[in-house]
Amino acid sequence: MSHNEASVVSITNTCDNLIKILSAWESSLEYNQIIYPYKKQLIQVGLKKLSKLILAELTFYTKSESTNTKSSNLSYFKALHDSILQAKNILGILETLTWISYTERTTGKPLKLKNTVSIDIISENGSQWAKVINKTISSYWKYLPALELEALGLDITSDVALFNNSDRKHDFGISMFDCNSENSLIFESLKSKVNLIKTKNGIVWDVSDQAILSLPFFKNISLFNEASKNFLVDFKPPTIKFIFKNENLDQYTDIYKQYTNTLLAKILKLLSVHKIEMCTFTDKYDDFYNQKNNSQPNKIPLPNWSFDSSHLNYIFNTNIDTLNPQHKQTEKSISQESSIKVYSENTSKSNSRHNEDQFSYLMGTIMLDITTVCALISTTSHSKAHLNPNEIFYTKWLELQQADEENCPILDLFSKMFFNRNLVTTQSVFDRLHKTVSEVGGKNEYARFISLFKKNTKIDECLPSEIMSASFQGAKQSSSIDELWKSWLVLPNSANKIPHITIIESVPSDRFIRLYNIINNIEESQIKFGKKNFSKLNLDVFGTSDKLKIFVTTANIGLCGLISRSGIHGIPIQNHGARSLSEPRIYSNLIKKD
Repeated sequence: MSHNEASVVSITNTCDNLIKILSAWESSLEYNQIIYPYKKQLIQVGLKKLSKLILAELTFYTKSESTNTKSSNLSYFKALHDSILQAKNILGILETLTWISYTERTTGKPLKLKNTVSIDIISENGSQWAKVINKTISSYWKYLPALELEALGLDITSDVALFNNSDRKHDFGISMFDCNSENSLIFESLKSKVNLIKTKNGIVWDVSDQAILSLPFFKNISLFNEASKNFLVDFKPPTIKFIFKNENLDQYTDIYKQYTNTLLAKILKLLSVHKIEMCTFTDKYDDFYNQKNNSQPNKIPLPNWSFDSSHLNYIFNTNIDTLNPQHKQTEKSISQESSIKVYSENTSKSNSRHNEDQFSYLMGTIMLDITTVCALISTTSHSKAHLNPNEIFYTKWLELQQADEENCPILDLFSKMFFNRNLVTTQSVFDRLHKTVSEVGGKNEYARFISLFKKNTKIDECLPSEIMSASFQGAKQSSSIDELWKSWLVLPNSANKIPHITIIESVPSDRFIRLYNIINNIEESQIKFGKKNFSKLNLDVFGTSDKLKIFVTTANIGLCGLISRSGIHGIPIQNHGARSLSEPRIYSNLIKKD
């Protein structure tokens, strides 16, 4: 067997082993009950994507007669494997992130651009992105001579032709990089321009910044920085790291080591301009699996996945249907705590280790949208009475929400979310819900609504006027605020007081103003977003929370999907189940409107 044939066998064996390793990782995820289901899905998609790439490599070398191993991607796959094992709290693998940007033009509308960037590993619960570069710093010396000539503005082609026609000997000869005659001619061209130093490890010099910026990993580097600003985590751009292969510079001569360190320092400086950090991975694959002895370890090392005690601030271009809380995690329960861009712990009773402060990631102030305020006052949330409404009033959505409430009481969820936090909303939310509850709400739902915006109020100050339909709808009026909120006040996290909501000024961010203007332009919205609505109320709530950098709560998953598909990422949204105004329907006395 020739050397090349042996190399091909080694490639196929390693590919086969990597596929088995990834399969073991997937299996470990499948049986892990602590990781939040959607996080698990994200990681599994990445593992499957990597498996397909390795399988394609295996198929190529198995079925073809090629013995050319120089073009193999195996070293990258091994490097990615090693980097995954050295990362912590992994959320995604081989993720392609997409976002929309706009470029102003002197005339006409801004130019809409769709941007994409590929991230090898998303770790540290989403706050760190990594691009794996399977090379040592010293390996770039072989690319730099030609790049340096280009940086100097010299025509490499003509220089090569000139030296090919000359009889001069090349002082530097063949370097450690197996330079061919063309490379040697490049060194000849460089001699008169820069101070080249020949060492037994290779030729070095003080490389220019322009030559370094032409290295492959600097290509499209600005996209990483731009992407990080569009996919915020806790309102901060993720840290971006380029992971190079570790090497021991002590094996080189002092001069070569000195210039390589200088090259490293320059690369670090130029990366930092784009807010990108640099780190190294240690080659561990052969150590883990003892390839030289053709034996397998007793146990495959597993990566450090992100668990459900952390949250995720954005989705990775995923079909919104997979995030719908109506998708059951088990046959018995519908999740009330799933979210579109922020994932908190699983509220399963079996997951008791997170019972305390499970919403610790929520900040001191929370923006409530209209669906949250509605859920907070709904009779469905407050009453456990099993009445049998007249079928005229009983709807499918009410049936679903009552079943959901039975499995996952929403007031209990809210009491934990709101504990020791300031609750705010906008005037538009107050005005819209005030109109709605006065027309289709019950007298107790109306009173709860008004009491949310008053301090130390009495029940008489919260009743609907006689000109409102709400005064004739629903159950018997509660005799006191305590009776009105008794289902809330008995909860341990209620602190024996009803919630209070402060109305704040609407100050929407620029990107939400742009989204609002685009969607409400009839011609453009039909093309880009169909008939989805993004109202002024939505602009006030989501735009203001974005501007003020505060969490927003909502039951409107469809709206969250619209925001994500429009290219807006990084606004943390705590999602919950819907609870509509239901008192007049439950008590079968809703006044029908013509």
